[in-house]
This record gives sequence, C-alpha cells and structure tokens, in this order.
Amino acid sequence: MNATLLREMLLLDYVYTRLRRSLLKWTGLAFLFTLLTFCYGSLFFFADVLEDNTKVWLKGAPDMVVQMQRGGRQVDVDPKMLQVITGLRGVAAGKGRLWGYYYDSRTRTAYTVIAPTSEEGLRSHEAVAGQGIARLWQLEAGDSLALTDAAGNAELFQIISLFPQETEMASADLLQISPADFRRLFEMPSGMVTDLALHVPRSVERINIARKIKELYPSSRVILREDLHNTYAMIFGWRSTIFFIVSLTGLVALLTFAIDQLSGLWSGERQEIALLRCLGWTTTMVIRCRLYEVGGVVLFSWLWGVVLAWCHIFLLGGGLVSRIMRGWSTIFPEAGFTPMLDFGSLGLLFCMTAIPLLSVALLPIWKISRIDPEAF
Repeated sequence: MNATLLREMLLLDYVYTRLRRSLLKWTGLAFLFTLLTFCYGSLFFFADVLEDNTKVWLKGAPDMVVQMQRGGRQVDVDPKMLQVITGLRGVAAGKGRLWGYYYDSRTRTAYTVIAPTSEEGLRSHEAVAGQGIARLWQLEAGDSLALTDAAGNAELFQIISLFPQETEMASADLLQISPADFRRLFEMPSGMVTDLALHVPRSVERINIARKIKELYPSSRVILREDLHNTYAMIFGWRSTIFFIVSLTGLVALLTFAIDQLSGLWSGERQEIALLRCLGWTTTMVIRCRLYEVGGVVLFSWLWGVVLAWCHIFLLGGGLVSRIMRGWSTIFPEAGFTPMLDFGSLGLLFCMTAIPLLSVALLPIWKISRIDPEAF
C-alpha cells in the first residue's frame, strides 16, 4: 500500500477516535450548525424562488401601464386616451384593462377581480376562480359564490372552472368575471377602464414615451415593466433583511457558542498536541488532523442543513419564512414551488456559515502547534 495513503488512513482513524471521545460535544455542535444552515438556507432558497417567479410573471406583463390619479388615488381612465397614446411614435399597440380589489368582509379576505374588455368569453354571472378562493369556500366547478355589488345588492356567480394549479402562484386570489358584471360590481361607468396597457417593442423609447404621456396628461402615472421588476426586488429584499435582522440575535448566539467551543483548547488538548509534536508530527499534520475533525463535522452538518432547507421550501411550502416573505394577502398559494438550485446562493451560504467556523477552529491549532513542545 502506498505510504502516503496509509498515513492518511491512520490519520483518519485517529480523527475518528477523537470524535468518539467527545461524541456529545460534537453532536451538539453539529445540531447547532445544522440549525444555523437551515435558517439561512431557507431564507436564501425562498428569496431565489421569489426572484425566479417574478421574472416569469413579468415576461407576460405589459411594457408600460398608464393610470390616472386624482388626489393621489387611482381613478378610472377614459378610453379616448388610448387613441391619443397609441398614436405616439414607438407605441405599437394598447388596450384598456378592467381589474380591481374586492374585499369580502365575511372572510376578511381580498380578491383580485379581473375582466376582459370584450364581451366574448364569460357570460353574465359566470366566473373563473383561483385555487385559493376555491379552498377558502370549498368550491368546485358548478358551485356558486355570492358577492355584494357597490349598491349593496347580492350577486350570485356560478364557478364554471378553476385556474390551473400550475398558475397558483399568480392566480390564487384571482376571480375572473364578465365585463358587464365587473362594471356592476364596482359601479364603473360604461366605457371606462381601470388602466391602459401599452406594447412598446423598443425598450430605449419607453422613457421618452412616458415623458410625452406625462406632458399630455399631467395627472397620469406611467409604470414601466422595469419599474415593476425593481419594485418587486426592493420589496423582497426588504422583507429578507427584516427576517435576517429579527433572526440575527438567536443565530449569533448559536454561532458564538459554536465558535467558543471550536476555538477553545483545553489543557488536555494542548498536552495532546505537544505529545504529537514530540512523536514527530509536523505542524502541517496537526493542522490537517484538526481540519479533518472540524471539517468533517461542519461539512456533514452543512449538507444536512441545506437538504432540510431545500425540503422545507420546495416540499413543505416554506412555513414561517413563506408567510413573512409573501406579503399581506390572506389567500396564499399552497402549490409547491418549482424545484430549483442556485449555486451562487449555495456558495454565499457556505461562505457565511462554514468558512467562519473552519477559520476559528484552525487558527488556535496553528498557533499552538508552532510552539516548542517543551513549553507545555
């Protein structure tokens, strides 16, 4: 057998013996480090999911949205504006949209109600509901859902179908009805729309077009698709930061305890290092022994923490992390997230958790192993 391989096998056997001698200590540290990795890993994975889904959602979003405001509040848009705006150079097409928020006081939930601008599709008092609304009311295709219009009259809608589960992340609280029912439900005048969606193929022209629209209609609000992406990124980043700060106290306490246990060398360990030096061990061999010992525990715990965090997000829906990051809505999607793995996030997680522990564990050993054994 190769001498180098034999030496490494004997070194690993010695490390295994040391781990067995302090089994309780290493088990506790492994549990704490697994918990640390699990918490941060769950946060990183969920942030990656939100960022990935946001990119998918925004692919189908209009290039520009034009809204009208009065007193800082959004108001209905006159469709005559669409003829003027689509006449601007660079605007390829545009359409009016009907959408709004309906608050159901019975369940204290808000639905996002949408309707096509044409009368084709749904008939009067027919609706398509999201999976979240269906779970809330235990609805199936063919059941009825009662809503109250702006005049206080009850409107009964027949659920003809449900949005597919594949779209639940975007349609959990969605309710689609006919345009006539929408105008009656929200008391919107005939012909008026909620906002205008514009298609501008050349992204470099969008800012200039937005400026022209603002000049034509000073009370308008123009939203670019890039602005939506930046807003979502800021919101998710803000929530991630809040969760990070709230959890920081407990996690720092766990990390401090682990570092204290790893960096501290008892007198018995110092004497053991001195004995190894007297037997001919070099500084490199002592450090490599400590690296195998600590690195094995840290790597094992880190992998377990990553696996548990991945299962927590993609198989169990994220639990508390999901509720913090998803926002104010009370109708949450329950469909599992599409499994994914961002190696950039894994690298950042490893640098934030594993590298500090390995560093504080090896530094004291390096200092002690360089001292003359007779000094102990």
